[in-house]
Amino acid sequence: MCKKLTVFFTVVIMLLAGYSIQAQTTTYVFNSALFSYGTVDLSTGAFTSLNFFPPGSNYLTVTGDNFGTDEQYSIVSNYASTIFYLWNINFNTLSGDSIGIVGPLAAGQTAVKAIAYNSLTDTWYVLSSNDFGTAAYLYTLNITNASLTQVAQLTGANLPVALAINCDGTAYIVDVVSGVSSTGILKTLDLSTGSTTAIGTNIGLAGISGYGHDMDFNPETGNLYWGAYWTSGFFSSGGSFRQIDITTGTSTEILPLGQYENYISFSVNGLCATVPVELTSFSANVNNNIVTLNWSTATEINNSGFEIERKSANNDWTNIGFVAGSGSTTEIRNYSYSDNSVTSGSYSYRLKQIDYNGDFEYSNEVYVDVTPSMDYALQQNYPNPFNPSTKIRFTIPEASIVNLTVFNAIGEQVKTLVNNYYDAGSHEVIFNASNLTSGIYFVRMESGSFVSTRKITLLK
Repeated sequence: MCKKLTVFFTVVIMLLAGYSIQAQTTTYVFNSALFSYGTVDLSTGAFTSLNFFPPGSNYLTVTGDNFGTDEQYSIVSNYASTIFYLWNINFNTLSGDSIGIVGPLAAGQTAVKAIAYNSLTDTWYVLSSNDFGTAAYLYTLNITNASLTQVAQLTGANLPVALAINCDGTAYIVDVVSGVSSTGILKTLDLSTGSTTAIGTNIGLAGISGYGHDMDFNPETGNLYWGAYWTSGFFSSGGSFRQIDITTGTSTEILPLGQYENYISFSVNGLCATVPVELTSFSANVNNNIVTLNWSTATEINNSGFEIERKSANNDWTNIGFVAGSGSTTEIRNYSYSDNSVTSGSYSYRLKQIDYNGDFEYSNEVYVDVTPSMDYALQQNYPNPFNPSTKIRFTIPEASIVNLTVFNAIGEQVKTLVNNYYDAGSHEVIFNASNLTSGIYFVRMESGSFVSTRKITLLK
C-alpha cells in the first residue's frame, strides 16, 4: 500500500490517544445460552443472532478478539478443556475454520482464559491459568500457525478471566482474587513483564466465575465493555453485560443475562486508526563529496524503518540504504544517513517509510549539488571492509597525472590501479581484489607533490 509521507515543517503536537474515530463498530459475540454467534447493541446489550453456530458439537468457545472490521480470531476448546484450537471467523461469509492448535501450553497450564490484539504493535496475546487459579501466564500468539511463546508469569494476578488492550497499547485484565468464585478486581497488565497493578478494590460483580468472560474496548469512544459471568453454586449462575470504568475499577450493568448465559468471544470490531509517521524535518548537506541526510519524526506507529532512495539526472530511483525505525513512539526521534557513493552532479533523495506489515509511504524529495573540491584528496574507499570490489575516489584541483597503487601489509606492491592524466574534479576507480587474499592493504595516491595513503580491508 503506497501513501504520501508528508514533511511538516511546523510541528503539530499529537500527544492524544494515538487513534482517531472509526465509524464502524459492529460488536460480535458468542452467546453461550443459544450456542450462536451474533451481534450486540452496546447501549442496550441486546443480542441479535447471526444464525451461525460452531461446526460440530464438541467445541466450546472460550474467548476471541477482532482482526479487521468483520473478522475475528477465536479460541475454542473441547468439552474437557484439555485441547484448545485457534479459529479464524469471517463474519461476511459466516465460516469458521480451525487453523491450528494453541499449545501445548507451558507446564501446569490447563486453561486458556483470554485473547487480545494489540494494534499498536501488531501483536496477539493469550492468557492462561492452571486448574487451581494459583498461577497465570502471558503468551504471544502467532496467528499463522497457532504457536505460543511465553512472555512471563503474571505477578499480582493468578486467575485472570478477561483481557482487553486499548488503542494506546495499555492492557487491562479482570482478576479473580479470592478463589474460583469470588471478588474480581480490574488491573492493568504490563505486556513486557507480566506485572499487574490494581485499579480499585472490587469491580462490582458478586461471585465472579473463573471462566466464561470476555471484554473489549470500543475505539470510537474508548469505553470498555465486559461480558461477565457469575456463579454461586451449580444451579445458580448467570451472565451480565457491563461497562467498566477504567479510572475507578468499577463496573455498571447494562443488561442482566439469563442462567448459563454469557457473552464470550466478545469483540468490538471498530479499528484503531494509527497515527502515521510524522516527519518534522528532512534535509541534505554535502561535505567533501559526502551527502549527509538528516530527518526527525514527532510520532511513529508500527514503523519498521526507512529505505533511502537516490536519483541522479540520468537515472531512476535507486535504493541505497536502510535505517531502522523506532516502532511506535510519540517521542521525537532523530535519524541520519551518509551517502559516500556520489561523484560530481545533481541528486535527489527521498525516504520510503515502511510499516511492519509492508505498507509504505514516500517523503518529499530533497536536492543537492555535488561540486568538485578545490583541494587534492584521497577519500576512504567504500564499502570498507569489501569483498571483492570497492570504490576509490579522489579529487584534484587541476589537470594532472594521478598514480594509484595498492600495497599489502608488508609493503609489497600488488597492483597499480591508475597512472593516467585526469582533468580537475572528482573521479572514481573500481578496485577488484578477487585474486587477493583477505587482509589489510594500503592505497597510495600520488599527483604532483601530493601524496596520500588510505588503509583498506579485504574480507572474504
